[in-house]
Parts: sequence; C-alpha cells; structure tokens
Amino acid sequence: MKVHNFICVMGYQLATILLSESRKKAGFTGSMQTLLTTFNNVRLALVFEKKKKRMVTEKSHTN
Repeated sequence: MKVHNFICVMGYQLATILLSESRKKAGFTGSMQTLLTTFNNVRLALVFEKKKKRMVTEKSHTN
C-alpha cells in the first residue's frame, strides 16, 4: 500500500508540474483533467533539438 501511495503522489506532482509549465510556456488555460485528456489523445510527437557541434577525431589503428 505504501508503494501505491508513493506512485500516486508522484503522478500527481508530475501532473501539477506539467500543468504549471503548460500555463507558463504555452498559455494553457484549461484544467488538469483537460490537459491530461489532451495529452492522452497524442499518438505521435516530434522533438526538435539544436544540432551540437561534434568534434571529429581520427583513430589510428596499429596491428
């Protein structure tokens, strides 16, 4: 029962953080239930990241 309670509290905390960030960054005005329902309907998401400069190094092979 303790593990179940812990998981429930963690889930609620994560949902609260998600709601707060959605309001700040995306201007979301709905309820937590609406937000979770909206995310539940997402089937595909794309994540775009800036390309990092990669340093190319040569390896020398000796036999």
